Amino acid sequence: MAKGPRRDLSKERGWREVISGQAKSGLSVRAFCLQRGVSEASFYAWRRELARRDDVAGEASPRADRPSRAWQQETGLCRAGQTRGRTCHGWERHAPT
Repeated sequence: MAKGPRRDLSKERGWREVISGQAKSGLSVRAFCLQRGVSEASFYAWRRELARRDDVAGEASPRADRPSRAWQQETGLCRAGQTRGRTCHGWERHAPT
């Protein structure tokens, strides 16, 4: 038997779109969230949770506090210092490969 509440896949899909949209927008998280009427705290919580879910699914590194490699490639974000780009809270935007 499954533990915990069931996942709302439509909510997860929606947040994946929001997070991907922010990365593609070129806006800071704060500016994007203000523009979209989204809580900044919820944005960061969902970004962390989705990275954890991706990691659990075996798509990336074991660290739950960082986005998965697949998510980084999809959104064009990577850890500061790995490429040149605009830095925001330790993450840089670059063109996806």
